[in-house]
Amino acid sequence: TLKTLLLEYKAFIKKLSEILLPCWEQLSKLLNIIKRKMEDKENRITSKYLIFFSFLESFFIFSYIYIHFFYEDKKYNLSQFTVEKNYKKGQKSPSQNVLSESPFINYFYKFCDDYKKIINKIIKKYPEKLPNRLILIIGKILDLENKKSFFKKELNKLATRNRHFNFEVRRNGPDLFSDSFNILYPINQNKWRSKFKVSFIGEEAIDAGGVKREWLSILSKELFNQDYMLFIAKKNGIYTINSDSGNYNEEHLKHFEFIGKIMAKAIFDGMTLDCYFTRIIYKFITNTPISYHDMEEYDTIFYNSLKYILENDLTKEKTDFTFSFEHDNFGEIKTIDLIENGRNIDVTEDNKFDFVQKICSAKLYDSIKPQIEALLKGFYEIIPQKLISIFDYRQLELLLSGLPTIDIEDWKKNTVYINYTEKTPIIKYFWEIIEKYDNDERAEFLQFVTGSSKVPMEGFSVLQGMSGINKFSITKMFTNDFNMLPRAHTCYNQLELPEYPNKEILEQRLKYAVKEGKVFGFE
Repeated sequence: TLKTLLLEYKAFIKKLSEILLPCWEQLSKLLNIIKRKMEDKENRITSKYLIFFSFLESFFIFSYIYIHFFYEDKKYNLSQFTVEKNYKKGQKSPSQNVLSESPFINYFYKFCDDYKKIINKIIKKYPEKLPNRLILIIGKILDLENKKSFFKKELNKLATRNRHFNFEVRRNGPDLFSDSFNILYPINQNKWRSKFKVSFIGEEAIDAGGVKREWLSILSKELFNQDYMLFIAKKNGIYTINSDSGNYNEEHLKHFEFIGKIMAKAIFDGMTLDCYFTRIIYKFITNTPISYHDMEEYDTIFYNSLKYILENDLTKEKTDFTFSFEHDNFGEIKTIDLIENGRNIDVTEDNKFDFVQKICSAKLYDSIKPQIEALLKGFYEIIPQKLISIFDYRQLELLLSGLPTIDIEDWKKNTVYINYTEKTPIIKYFWEIIEKYDNDERAEFLQFVTGSSKVPMEGFSVLQGMSGINKFSITKMFTNDFNMLPRAHTCYNQLELPEYPNKEILEQRLKYAVKEGKVFGFE
């Protein structure tokens, strides 16, 4: 049977991982030789060493297969959503076990950590040697600059050569949005991929790029005009899609398709938009799995209820949850069943994973499915899904909205410590590591903890949470298991940090914590 064949293939992959481990160790040795040669200015890397690209491709293809077989089945994976199986209070989740569960996975993490910088240096030096097909696999360890370099070359191939599309709009925000939509929505793909030349009605100016930037800036702010009811504001000036947009705006799906095109056009032309979205929008665009943990950004109170259900044994206590939920439709409260007659079916220990999957699907995906599909349709018409997916969802935010300026002294000054002090050794190590990070790494770490790289104009002192100002905080995670990874609570801008015994372990665990969402789609 198919099931038997899959089990046999899975056993074969596991055995193969043990057989191939010495081969990957040879790959490590080759990378160490290249590293030494690159550090020695008198030595040159000859072309014979570049065979490592073939070995590297083999390694990442095998890693992809292994992860698919031994991690994807540990999650309750239906539709777009993942809920970890067998997750009980006091028990490690798969993501927390990842450091000790498999020799190959341990090696994979160590390999990525040890050789990320040298692989990126080699690729920068010999970009023409990297096969295009490898980008999609090796993307897990490529730095943002290498991805952007490859991305730019691919966009240049798609660009419409020697053509301009000229149009003029009124400067006023609502008029600018209306004019831009009416002019640009009907045009074809080739025109979207050509160079835009923008002018404002009644103003004489030659657009050498400045007018287009101003047009994009005004337009990106106008997207959130509440007259259109397309988005709802969350914390820190971050927006999410309004599930009820169709009740207020007859053309809402056309508007979302247009917004998708504007987002892609900004990236296509190497420009940024003055807007930030909740992470599930970036996840949808980059085809990243959605987890029930994404509910925390959407509705913190409800997320905590789901967490309680998953962490506790429901055979010992009854909840008030049924397979239904209430939706406020213009003041009229409607009960929506998740399954047939769901309002009369209680959530129990046996069906709680099914409930969490269905309620997350209903609230995070089904409720905005028409809107997100329209947005993706517009985006992918300009930039293909396969190409934008080389970026993870955090990098897409940086690509679309630009790198923030992060003032570390302001960050330190406005950090709250819980069961730690600023003089605790682990806290001193933490800030030493953050100071060593480059701006890309700081932005990605800030995204990991707060959900966005956006820093308020007034600085970290007014960093917003779900209930108003929530300063960045570091709280002690009480554990003696130093394989545990730091945890982030994005709605409270809080980092749960074990008191690791030294700086090296802390640095590793921080990297793994940020990386695990990219590699495996956990938490």
